[in-house]
Amino acid sequence: MRVGTWGGFVFINMDENAPSLEEYLGDLIPEFERWDFKNKYILNHIAKRVDMNWKVGIEAFAESFHVIATHPQIMPSTADANTQYDVDPAQNYNRMITAMGVTSPHIGDIGEQAIVDSMTPRAHRLGMTMDDFKVPEGMTAREFMAEMRRKMVGKNFNHDYSEATDSEMLDAIQYFVFPNFFPWGGMGTNITYRFRPDGLNPDSALMEVFILSDYDQSKPRPEPAPMRLLGEDQEWIEAEDEIGGLAGVFQQDMTNMPRVQKGMKSLRRGVTLANYQESRLRHLHTKIDEYINAE
Repeated sequence: MRVGTWGGFVFINMDENAPSLEEYLGDLIPEFERWDFKNKYILNHIAKRVDMNWKVGIEAFAESFHVIATHPQIMPSTADANTQYDVDPAQNYNRMITAMGVTSPHIGDIGEQAIVDSMTPRAHRLGMTMDDFKVPEGMTAREFMAEMRRKMVGKNFNHDYSEATDSEMLDAIQYFVFPNFFPWGGMGTNITYRFRPDGLNPDSALMEVFILSDYDQSKPRPEPAPMRLLGEDQEWIEAEDEIGGLAGVFQQDMTNMPRVQKGMKSLRRGVTLANYQESRLRHLHTKIDEYINAE
C-alpha cells in the first residue's frame, strides 16, 4: 500500500500505482502551511454511527445553506447565506468560508452588541462574565471578538497571534478533501470531520469529529485524546463537555440526515442541487463519477 503523511495525518492508499499524496493534495499544502497543523494535537475525538449513507453526511456539512432551517440560534452571528464557496474541478479538494461575528442576511441588522451577546452565552466557562464582552464604541463585533480570541487563545497556549487575521481567528474556513476528509483552517483550535462507511451497510456511517489544538510549545506535546464512540442510545449533546456548543449543533443536524437518507429512496428523478450554495456537493459527485467511470 501507499502511505503518506501531511499535517500530522497519515494517509493510506491501497493502489500502489496511485499518485503521491503531495500530488493529490496539490495546492492545499501551501494553503495550510500558515496554520502549522503539524504542531497541533488531538484535544478531543468523538464518533457516532448515524443512520445515513456516508455521502449524505458529507453533503450535510459541505454547505451553510441549511443554517436558516436547522441552526436558527447561530444566525445572529453567522453570515450563512453569504458563505463563499471555492471549487476548482481540477483539484481534489474544495473550500467554503463562512464569516462569523456578522449577522445572517436573513435577519438583518441587530446591532454589534447583540452579535457579541449571541456568541458568548457560555462566557462563565472562560472564567469571564458578560460584562467582559462589551463592544467598545467604534468597534465592530467581528473586530472585537477576533481580538478577544487572540488574547484568550494566546494566553492559553503561550502563543502570539497578533499577525493572525480576523478571519483566521473567527471564521469557519472549511476544506473538503475527496473522498471523506474535512480539515478546517485557521488559528488556535481547528475542527476536522471524517465520514466512513459502516461496513457494507449503505444506510449507516461512522461520523467522527476531531478537535485539533495548538499547545504551549515550551512544554511537551499533550497526548492525543482517544476516540470516544457514542452508543446507539447516546445523543451528540452528551459530548458537550468535550466539544462544547458543537454538540448541540450536531444534535440538530441529526434530525435531518436520517430523514434525508429515507427520502432519497423515494425519489424517482434524482436530487436537485443549488447552483452555488451546493456547488461543493456537485464537486463531490463529479469526483465520484470520475472514479467510477475510470478505466
